Amino acid sequence: MTNPKLHHYVPQFYLRRFTDSNGRLWIWDRDGDRVFPTRPGSVAAESDFYFVRELAEQGYDPLMIESQFADLESDVSAVTSDWLDWIRNGEPGDVLPVPDANRQAVSLFLVLQFLRTADARSKLADSAKAAGNTLDSDEDRRALHTDMLWKTDELIFPLAKRVESSTWLFGRNATSASFITSDNPVAWRTADNRMWLKAAITMEGTYIVPPRS
Repeated sequence: MTNPKLHHYVPQFYLRRFTDSNGRLWIWDRDGDRVFPTRPGSVAAESDFYFVRELAEQGYDPLMIESQFADLESDVSAVTSDWLDWIRNGEPGDVLPVPDANRQAVSLFLVLQFLRTADARSKLADSAKAAGNTLDSDEDRRALHTDMLWKTDELIFPLAKRVESSTWLFGRNATSASFITSDNPVAWRTADNRMWLKAAITMEGTYIVPPRS
């Protein structure tokens, strides 16, 4: 790889659903406490965020995980676009049809979206350091993060199965207050509704909350 590739840890199809009529995404910069418009392509992105050097050294595509994310995003974009159209046009009391294949794909997407962000990488690195592991560079942190994302049987699929088998509720915001999103667009909440969670998401009763648009 000669040139760094910009990887988005929040999908572009998702961010575009929060743009204004001119295609601009309005950003609140928490550190600078300022608001400004930009394009979705410049948000939630870092160069070579999922580049796996070990794969490159072994002759495999070092961007394999990014490619797999792109395939899943394409499927989920189509599915959720259909859902949004149905919700906009549906009648009160109607039940949104969700085939098993769609439920499975979206569940996997939601779990991966929760775990794939820069914030998740930072939290993972903090946990590793607390356990006595040394992470000296961004490459070390990237390797740890991508290794976690590869652990499909031990971590990803069990979490996705939990989401898939849960009761799903869809609601339409009919108020004048718009939803907002962030660079961590998938959140978990405790059963008593009192706390948002960054860890301990497998506690009994916790549930997942993803605004769609």
